[in-house]
Amino acid sequence: MFIFPPAILDFKIASQASSPWDSDAQAFFNAAGIVNSYQQTALNNFVTSLKSNNIWNQFVKGQTAIYPFVGDTSNAFAYNLIDPRDVSVAFKLQFNGSLGYTVDGLVGDGATGYANTQYQPSVFGTLGNTHLSFMNLNTSTNTNFFPVVTFGGTGTTTVGWNANNMQSRLYNSTAGQGLLLYATTNPVGFWMGNRNSSTYHSLLYDGAVVSSSTGTTNIGTLATGPLYLLRSTATYLPWTLSFVSIGLGMSDNDASTYAKLVIQYRKDLDAAYPYQPETLTLVSRYNNQPTIALKRLIDTTISSLKTAGIWNKLDVLYLFNMHDGQAALQNWISNNYNATAVNAPTFTVKTGYLGASSGAKHLRTGFIPNNVSTYDFLNNSAVHFNIYQYPTTTATAPFGTISGTASNNYLTLYINGVDRLYWNANNYMAINDVSTVGAYYSIDVSKGFHYAYQNDVSIMQSAAYSHTFDSSVEMVLCGLNSNGSYSGSNTGLRNWSIGQFLMWYEDASLYRILKYFDDNVGGTF
Repeated sequence: MFIFPPAILDFKIASQASSPWDSDAQAFFNAAGIVNSYQQTALNNFVTSLKSNNIWNQFVKGQTAIYPFVGDTSNAFAYNLIDPRDVSVAFKLQFNGSLGYTVDGLVGDGATGYANTQYQPSVFGTLGNTHLSFMNLNTSTNTNFFPVVTFGGTGTTTVGWNANNMQSRLYNSTAGQGLLLYATTNPVGFWMGNRNSSTYHSLLYDGAVVSSSTGTTNIGTLATGPLYLLRSTATYLPWTLSFVSIGLGMSDNDASTYAKLVIQYRKDLDAAYPYQPETLTLVSRYNNQPTIALKRLIDTTISSLKTAGIWNKLDVLYLFNMHDGQAALQNWISNNYNATAVNAPTFTVKTGYLGASSGAKHLRTGFIPNNVSTYDFLNNSAVHFNIYQYPTTTATAPFGTISGTASNNYLTLYINGVDRLYWNANNYMAINDVSTVGAYYSIDVSKGFHYAYQNDVSIMQSAAYSHTFDSSVEMVLCGLNSNGSYSGSNTGLRNWSIGQFLMWYEDASLYRILKYFDDNVGGTF
């Protein structure tokens, strides 16, 4: 995902304004209905920074547009910052099909969703004096992904990704005339095609010129069709656009400064949000930062676990259906017991990790039940598990650890015709239907009482069995660790946790919190 670069000191950031706001920013707030103070502050700072860097005056009403995508509604996203009037000549966006309006920006569905800017280059543009820019947060690629595009006549006006190249076509699609190429397989970031004369043409990535030419002449005419966002002819894009602008050509120095200010603006939108400290600690351990929408969903989940009194009762919590494999392996509760993928189990974004018996593909946790000084097992007498598995019902063991001989201690769940949670070879708790795919299971065992829940419905209650939890070898997920012999299992895990015995109402809360995360994570990146 897109990682905001560190602060850069070669441009001016205006001081944060309180009240009154800049008059142009205020006009946008009024039209778009922006009332959130941190959103107002971030956008006001962006406007005043554009002015202090002599860039605002390069955006002319009736010829240019900036879509800052703030406010998280279709109405707020529609307005042009430069001219926030509700008229077509102010280039107010017209939305079509299915689109998302999120904290990360305008989200295409890849099937029907797009926006019409009502901007026609042949009517409002100037040959040899144009820029197009966008910030994209999505890694999806295709042979023809142009997020800002128009066709018609003999000209082409677009910036987009095509066949492992980012392209700027201003205004002809022939290399050496109106086309610039930059080889890349990653379309994430801030891209800007910039033509400031009849002969000079440049392409910038996050403020750096990555391709330029003094020979790409603007042969042809300005395109006659309107500029579309997230659509190119019959192709619809599943990208997330955090920012788009249509403007006049700039010097490369001004274009670089402009790009850095846009990046800073999007960073400021997130910086003032009141995150839980545990959220900030967790995401700081990710190699690839999540989208703002995913970060806030993580924060909502952690806040809900804390409010329900569950957070401090867990030793380990993995949510595997994340944006990348490294983030999925992190223990949410602490920086201990982060999982390790062994023999390349399959990771699928938004889904989880899938082990395999062939090749012993599994996850190691570093969690040894009788060697954890801070665990919440209540003196080895009570334990809670939570598990959500997919996609098979034939797994031997979605998790487990066995130490000693067959008469010694187990801590494992077997699913192979008989669903049982074992804590030693001769003592187990039979749990009906744990092999059901797509259900959440909370399993709680103490010396006084044992029960299991499928989703938030009780499926088993029993009196106490004689047991201890004393396995001396590491817990394995999507497989089994039997006295240091590791095996994989044909099961996938979406989430897993271990910790202190939970009461029935806490199990119900845990189910609802995790289900809310699972139901919403798909729309965050």
